[in-house]
Amino acid sequence: MTDALDPEDLAPGTRLGRHEIVRRIAAGGMAIVYEAVHVDLQKRFAVKVMRPELARDQTYVERFVQEARTASKMAHPHIIAVTDVGLQQGIPYLVMEFLEGDDLCTVMEREPRLSVERVADVMLPIISAVAAAHDEHVLHRDIKPENIFLARDRRGRERPMLLDFGVAKPLQVVAPGRSMTRVGEAVGTPSYMSPEQIEGRADIDGRADQYSLGVILYAAITRALPFSGDTLAALLMAILRARPLPPGAHRPDLPAAVDALILRSISRDREGRFASVRELGRALHPFASPLVQAQWAEEFGDPVQVAARIVSAPPPVSAQPTPVAPRPTAPLVSAADLRRFGGLAHCSDEELEAFLRQVRCQRFRPGAQIVAQGAHGNGCYLLVSGEVQVVKTVTNARWTLGKLGPGAVFGQIALVEQVPRTASIITTAESVVVHVDRAAYAEMLHSGQAVARALREQVAISGIRQLRRATSRLAALLSGPGAQRVRAERSDLVFVQAAAFEWGLELPRDPDSIPAPQGGGRSGPPGPGSRRGE
Repeated sequence: MTDALDPEDLAPGTRLGRHEIVRRIAAGGMAIVYEAVHVDLQKRFAVKVMRPELARDQTYVERFVQEARTASKMAHPHIIAVTDVGLQQGIPYLVMEFLEGDDLCTVMEREPRLSVERVADVMLPIISAVAAAHDEHVLHRDIKPENIFLARDRRGRERPMLLDFGVAKPLQVVAPGRSMTRVGEAVGTPSYMSPEQIEGRADIDGRADQYSLGVILYAAITRALPFSGDTLAALLMAILRARPLPPGAHRPDLPAAVDALILRSISRDREGRFASVRELGRALHPFASPLVQAQWAEEFGDPVQVAARIVSAPPPVSAQPTPVAPRPTAPLVSAADLRRFGGLAHCSDEELEAFLRQVRCQRFRPGAQIVAQGAHGNGCYLLVSGEVQVVKTVTNARWTLGKLGPGAVFGQIALVEQVPRTASIITTAESVVVHVDRAAYAEMLHSGQAVARALREQVAISGIRQLRRATSRLAALLSGPGAQRVRAERSDLVFVQAAAFEWGLELPRDPDSIPAPQGGGRSGPPGPGSRRGE
């Protein structure tokens, strides 16, 4: 007979699935966390085991499982990875990557004063992680220093990680404190909760998470909280009614821009906050260290400017510098330039100029890399002038897939999904591009801007053209030398043919090699390679 499982005190050697308990490492209101070793891989993991009294409540079990599902679909390097979930003797548990280090709360208590640069270096990866969650329509709702973990690898390098996606519904308030909540209480620490969460509003959005990030910035830089109270009621009333003391009042050397961005992020009226957490990241980006700025330049900054600051040596200081009068410069991209993109031809000057104020125009020298293969994209590029080539690199080879000229749009898949770039884009001549950030693009679409709608059509047409070119290349492959071998080795080409059929594209079909897609009553053009009347 198997002994009853006691999540409060699992003995070393206890098995949970393929994981063997080593030691208890943390405890909270909902679960106990243990270090464990996978018995086959001999790799360390963290196992989070639900408390038995909560396991009898289906609501808590669903929340626990939701945490596993939510975290597992977040493919972000700064969100803790959940690798497995299970049930043993009626007790749910989930398996996560094992991290060594300290949470941000511990670091704030241990280090007497954190520089603005240090705080920005920690928070930019976390802001990116929160933005990635928002892209998946997931709100964290419980961001606080205890849920930011500064993991260290074997070389001592620091990797900030966002933890705990266990809250999937609007929060209720609980007693203030550092630890996870007590049994029966909702999750959350009031000091870091937005006014709309405290009010229990049903329409909470990403700006609630932004508020929590802003309070963390305030606390990490000033060693104080924007609101306080002797009792829970006093604290909540302060958050809902009081005006926060500017961070600069606690720290006079604080740059005015940092003071302003923190106050904006914790505005009581959420309409006064940044439109998205990525905008908060863009405001914080210039205050990070040069290395971290370079790492996050694609998402939060200007990669060219950051690279220039890191690579270029500072110019020699002249004993008697000669003042140079500023010269007026023409805009890098004009409304007329944008009309070269077919879908934008009918937009007015006012609409196009407004669009240009919401995007980033950049000039690249020959040989510059605009997009890096493998990097996660966060928007698309419009090639205004010059020429670029699409370069694919594998382990032992590098080749050019094609070249693009003025009027081309590339990277457009990143407007709808954050996926790794499949190839690099490198300039072959001096080029001017317009970078359309995905978050800004979504906001433009949401506000009904004509240019954003036209760009959506342009991107769709560009994607269809690429699909047609890919289909043509595949058709040539199937009809060229070695076609029989290709068919024999890739029987799943039927799915390619089915996709071509759905798009109405001409892909010659060999009935002996690739079966026709089975119909489901769909009306439309004849299948590729078929003849009318047959």
